[in-house]
Amino acid sequence: MKFIKEFNYKYIYNNAKLSSFKDYTNIIINTIYKNLLSEYDNIKVGKWSLNNIRSGLLKSSFYAWLDKYSFQTNDNYKNRIQFNVSNEKEYKRSIVYFISGMTDNFAISIFNELNSF
Repeated sequence: MKFIKEFNYKYIYNNAKLSSFKDYTNIIINTIYKNLLSEYDNIKVGKWSLNNIRSGLLKSSFYAWLDKYSFQTNDNYKNRIQFNVSNEKEYKRSIVYFISGMTDNFAISIFNELNSF
């Protein structure tokens, strides 16, 4: 296992050819994170409009995700509430969990929508 890990880091993860891709993915993730974080002041006072978010796809998907894991307005979900989004630390954690569940293509679609005119 140690040999496989060393091989992967040497020839895959730290490959110079991936440097630009790492930069690109960091931009995508940070852009999405900052857009969702910009809504914290509205959310902590109970305004769930997500007005600062320019992406309809991000707005609708994050709201639906929060509905399942934060304020659970639908009894059909058998989830327990994971995040108290009125707490800033919990809200930030909810954003990280939301982003970590995205596929690459979904994140790129949101990024492109956020950066279109």
